[in-house]
Amino acid sequence: MSASCYFVPLTDVNNHILQSWAEKTIEACYGPQNKKVYAGHGDQGILNACIHAETKHSNVSVLPNALWSQHWRYDTDVIQWDGSHLVNYTFDGKPMRTVHCGGTDKFWRPSHQERRRTSGGGSQRWPYAAWLRHLFLGEIAPWKDDPALVIPPESKHLFEDAAFYWQLIDCMMPDFPEKWEGLPWTWFSRCTENAGQHRMMTLVEGGSMARYITLVRENVGFGGRVIELGGYHGGSIATLALATPHKGIHYTSVESFSGNLDGTVDGHPLPALNTYLDNLKAKWPFLNIGVVQLPGQFAVVKFPDESIDFLFVDGGHDETSVTRDITQWLPKVRTGGIIAGDDYCWEGVQTSVKKLLPSHKNADGIWWVNKE
Repeated sequence: MSASCYFVPLTDVNNHILQSWAEKTIEACYGPQNKKVYAGHGDQGILNACIHAETKHSNVSVLPNALWSQHWRYDTDVIQWDGSHLVNYTFDGKPMRTVHCGGTDKFWRPSHQERRRTSGGGSQRWPYAAWLRHLFLGEIAPWKDDPALVIPPESKHLFEDAAFYWQLIDCMMPDFPEKWEGLPWTWFSRCTENAGQHRMMTLVEGGSMARYITLVRENVGFGGRVIELGGYHGGSIATLALATPHKGIHYTSVESFSGNLDGTVDGHPLPALNTYLDNLKAKWPFLNIGVVQLPGQFAVVKFPDESIDFLFVDGGHDETSVTRDITQWLPKVRTGGIIAGDDYCWEGVQTSVKKLLPSHKNADGIWWVNKE
């Protein structure tokens, strides 16, 4: 069956038409050659015949291809969002009735992703964003199971594209913040995995990345400022920004690229600048992330006192490094703001935090405290 699926009221007339269509489609032989017997797009013609036989088309109006199935014109029409509808400006500025992309690469193919990002492909960005909206944030949202069980491997680019076009999707749905925050951790994991995003923190229920995201969502208002000390390859702050794009937060990643001055970062290889920039700039160009390529003690002078809403300390994990970072950066955090960090299980981290911030809390490997 090649005809598209649409929802129709289950009236007696419609039920009879659908039953007749199914029976006659099974019986039909499609040509032109007698040996070529298969169910192809001709089943649409059978549907038309069944409708005519039942109603004589007395209550049927034919919608223009431009507003319905878009066969063979999908890549040439200019379709935009006017604030309430998708409008086809190539077809007298009339509202679209469906988003179908007939007659060309379907949304599920990586080739479609590429075509939308090349010269001339922008005219269909809004319809594609509308489709992604319905796929991930529509009536079936929030996804309760791993979405990779539904999205085939060759279509995993759809996760990345939903994040890529988040600004367009936001314009089309007033409840975008609630829907986006309703996506499960597995959704964001699939999105970052598809983008090849390296991250040290764990994004599962009860994981450190999940706790980090939750703390920022609950404690940083619209337009706030979040600083992360120790960006490594940028995976954690990119994931954080990906989980909170609607909050208008200004994120800054501070990374020295020199590690512990022994050629490692706590025993791990030093981060590569090219990978870091690819993760924070190239892969997510529409996320609000700034970068500072300085050690924390030099970067701190770039920020006014009381200017940071959320400071995340994840640089050196020895007591001396953690103590220095907390001491130097604490004045930059606003009163009532949050100072937090990762790897509470490390002895140097725990010793320093207990000494300097005795009223802190900790869970899932993360520690945090409100600045008094």
